[in-house]
Amino acid sequence: MVAMADKTRMNLKISLDLDCGWNGEYTSQNVIGEITGRSKPDEVVVIGGHLDSWDLGTGAIDDGAGVAISMAAGHLIGGRVYFSKDVLKKLPAGEYYVHEIIGLDVYSDAGDYLGKIESVFPTGSNDVYVCRKAKEEILLPAISDVIKRIDLDQRIMTVKIPDGL
Repeated sequence: MVAMADKTRMNLKISLDLDCGWNGEYTSQNVIGEITGRSKPDEVVVIGGHLDSWDLGTGAIDDGAGVAISMAAGHLIGGRVYFSKDVLKKLPAGEYYVHEIIGLDVYSDAGDYLGKIESVFPTGSNDVYVCRKAKEEILLPAISDVIKRIDLDQRIMTVKIPDGL
């Protein structure tokens, strides 16, 4: 009927009888959680939902969907997000995506095989590459004094091991 009234431009009067209301005063509560991040602990991501109709109103339509969505988003924290490589922008020379670094064979500048890069973690000032060969692990700071060459085509990283590392 409403659609027909709109098409014919006839006047239509609608009355709604809603069974909702306010039943006096009530103190509502909030649930707040905080997860401090590793790489940017001073930055904040806010996710939230509300359940106000459960405790304050009668007849309101609020099924807590916002809370369910927030919980689902919370499960993604610390997870991995995958993109097709064709959507990644070309980086300037000397900059690499983590997926390009993982799995590189690492050699010293003297030609000794040191292992493979198995992970990368940020430290705030520079990334650190975790190189593993069997049970040996070498932490390589991603700085020009240590990382001498990266050849993505050959999948090789050449490093100069500083004294004491």
